[in-house]
Amino acid sequence: MDTPAVKVTAHLPERRKRPVTTLHAGCCCCCCCCLHTAGSVIGAFVAPIAPRGRLPLPRDPNLATPDARKIGVRTLFVYWSAVCVQIFLYAAYVIANSPSDTRSLEEGSIFLAVFFPGIQFLASVVAYVVVRLLWLGREQDFAVSLVGRVVAGSFLGGAIGMAIMAILLVALLAFK
Repeated sequence: MDTPAVKVTAHLPERRKRPVTTLHAGCCCCCCCCLHTAGSVIGAFVAPIAPRGRLPLPRDPNLATPDARKIGVRTLFVYWSAVCVQIFLYAAYVIANSPSDTRSLEEGSIFLAVFFPGIQFLASVVAYVVVRLLWLGREQDFAVSLVGRVVAGSFLGGAIGMAIMAILLVALLAFK
């Protein structure tokens, strides 16, 4: 076998230890982009099914009570549809501006992971407006409270994800 003409050798640094490089996405690790997003998505999924108070009964027993399950499904459909439409519009924008550049697609995916809670918040605003336009009375109150639960769950999940991310950051900085 012939030896190559050029040989590359990695030498140890003169001072200090060799730095350990992980999958950096800006500050400490690849988890930074996704923990708050994963937390906000999990919170938005779990909040509507978490135990909650009953829908108040009408004062007049002759009035039919709204089917809470049907209203809930419709409200959540509006919310998650708004999320999906925003993701589709963002993906179309990224693809239109970088049809053959895979680097831009990767950056667009990271941007989406970082700012997904913002997309969820905009979807909550859309769902709130649609609920206010479509339903009246107790049905509207129930649907608005459900949108509020989704927003609160999303925010709480995102905050928990941020806290975990901060703990990991402190741990990584402590062991450098």
